[in-house]
Amino acid sequence: VWYSVEIIVDPPPPEKTVDLFCEAKKALTLELSISNPTDKCVTFYVVCEGEGVSGPDTVSVGPKTEASYEILYKPTFIGKSAGKVVFVSEELGEFWYELKLNAEKPRPVSLPQLSAELGKSETTQIPVRNDLPESCLVHITLSNTSHFI
Repeated sequence: VWYSVEIIVDPPPPEKTVDLFCEAKKALTLELSISNPTDKCVTFYVVCEGEGVSGPDTVSVGPKTEASYEILYKPTFIGKSAGKVVFVSEELGEFWYELKLNAEKPRPVSLPQLSAELGKSETTQIPVRNDLPESCLVHITLSNTSHFI
């Protein structure tokens, strides 16, 4: 006779909820403290979730010490989203941090002032940076066609 058993386990509550605010296409780092109360070195496997959140896959903590784990938040898109960093070890189990991710609109880029004599023209180059891992198409719109061509 065989029996099928289904076990549904809820995750523990987060150790802490952290609000992160960063301009899109900029980077922010956050250090999370991890402690090891045991008498031997413990390795945690780490899972980072959330748009623009990354960090090392593992972190080792010496016996009866603390270690810092650094995450990088580098959002690509503007908006709010959720994320988390989960630490798992066979000896100490699982714990996690909840992340409230806030990617804000980047500041405008100032260009040098252009001037030209009446009837003449001046040109400048505008740098456009692509932080995506793939090529993308940029559409340019000119809002003042009576003064600029």
